Amino acid sequence: MVDGAGVVESGRRRWTALVVGVLVTGLVGPVGVAQAGVDVTAAGTTSGAAGAIVAEGSLCPPGTVAVRTAARPAFGTTVPWGPLDARALGATETLVGRHVQYVHWYTGLGELPDPAKLQAVVDHGSVPVITWEPWVWTGGVDQPAYRLTEIAGGRWDAQLAAFADVLARWGGPVQVRWGHEMNGDWYPWGTGVNANAAGDYVRAYRHVHDVLTARGARQVTWVWSPNVVYPGSTPLAGLYPGDAYVDVVAVDGYNWGTSAPGKRWQTPAEVFDETLAQVRAVAPTKPLMIAETASTELGGDKAAWVRALFAWADAQPGLLAVAWFDEDKETDWRIASSRASVAAFREALAPR
Repeated sequence: MVDGAGVVESGRRRWTALVVGVLVTGLVGPVGVAQAGVDVTAAGTTSGAAGAIVAEGSLCPPGTVAVRTAARPAFGTTVPWGPLDARALGATETLVGRHVQYVHWYTGLGELPDPAKLQAVVDHGSVPVITWEPWVWTGGVDQPAYRLTEIAGGRWDAQLAAFADVLARWGGPVQVRWGHEMNGDWYPWGTGVNANAAGDYVRAYRHVHDVLTARGARQVTWVWSPNVVYPGSTPLAGLYPGDAYVDVVAVDGYNWGTSAPGKRWQTPAEVFDETLAQVRAVAPTKPLMIAETASTELGGDKAAWVRALFAWADAQPGLLAVAWFDEDKETDWRIASSRASVAAFREALAPR
């Protein structure tokens, strides 16, 4: 089942323009295809003004804005780096009984996006989401070449330009999540590590944004994505790049259970509520999504947690999507970590 994708001719490139029923307030797209429950509003108006509910599958006119009015957020999941394994993605959709509307993967600052993978995701009827990490992933936190002052100062401009040029030539819709979880201390772009000082993250983020925009990658949806707050995390207000540089605000948060020292079982509300309140205060006009979440099996009932997560998400105003981190990494976060987990996903994601 594909939840909304229309193919249009754009110059010499045939590409799929997406609205997918959940794209964001204030983002103007060239052409899209709506789901039921999407309010299509004239560009420049506010949500709920001069809008009309369009039929599922209808083309959204050029210069319109898609505003989510459906009761349920979209569903997304991570996929491995490298070419898209369409068979594996289809197997995930069969497993959960729902189309994956956001397809999310990770890449380093020196790596280029793969147009074939981007197009495969779009042709699947999904939104590609690239988490772009300024580091060598095996290098730990102390990486002087990736200090935020180095990025803002232009050291990596050739790589930024090459990345932008690939996206600009491809021309399709993509979300870029640069330097995520910046309020923590486990990545070399965090404040207080790797010789990064207050204000450095905002300057680096803006520089990356400006280089891509200047090179013509103007179709990018920019996603600012902190980790859930915790005692000692960097305050979010000083890390926000500003409304002109952010299209979507996302949050990462996990239920670690007893899988790691010092952790405990938490409900979805315990994981997310405080952080969502803070990001809504920092960026009150921006749409929200959960860019990474998952639960361990250790320390509680994962199946019950999955059902509670999607019930919680359904009740969150303005929450556009929930993306599951479908990996066996620090613990077994996968959808298929148990039969009970799979059954809970199918139940929680079933049409209502």
